[in-house]
Amino acid sequence: MKTCLVIGASPECFWDNSVTPDYVVCADGGFDNAKKLGLKVDMIIGDFDSIESADIFSRCILLPKEKDLTDLEACVRYGLAEGCDNFILTGCTGGRLDHFLSGIGILEFIIDRYETVTAKIINKDNEIFVFNDSFEIRPPHKRKYFSVIPLDRDITHVKIVNAKYTLDKNVVYRAGGSLTVSNEPLPGQTVIISMQGRAVAVLSD
Repeated sequence: MKTCLVIGASPECFWDNSVTPDYVVCADGGFDNAKKLGLKVDMIIGDFDSIESADIFSRCILLPKEKDLTDLEACVRYGLAEGCDNFILTGCTGGRLDHFLSGIGILEFIIDRYETVTAKIINKDNEIFVFNDSFEIRPPHKRKYFSVIPLDRDITHVKIVNAKYTLDKNVVYRAGGSLTVSNEPLPGQTVIISMQGRAVAVLSD
């Protein structure tokens, strides 16, 4: 597995050094976040409208200010071209909510086009995944809570086992679909979430 850590410019940037990434790619002002975290950067991509550092970095891709994709998406596409198959995005939450929601769309883009590529968004208190049909949370559980948020208008044949609140329900709707918010894994058990449809899994402290 070839891991690409993508660092955005948003304030809730986090890295715990539990995994050594093969590539560290920064979206514009994410370079300043990477410096604060003490990470060695392999590439900066962006239009450089939000970078604060005065350093001149030798490996960079300059994008036009008027473009059809965000700097963050450009970083992910770069990592895919480099053969990375595990993406961890941070510096994508907090700050502008449009950029955060766009980040969810990037996770969808990855699972739509690359069956063997995994991706998540992280900050200090959360891990966010987009998935189709099934998802497992295996022990040891790093997070206390988990939620399942439908992305489709509805998800059907929803089952959750090995959790504090089990579920066997035909349909969970996106509108008013808070039934699957704030659950807890059972100690030592693998939580199994199965359904038909697409959803976001959020693991939280």
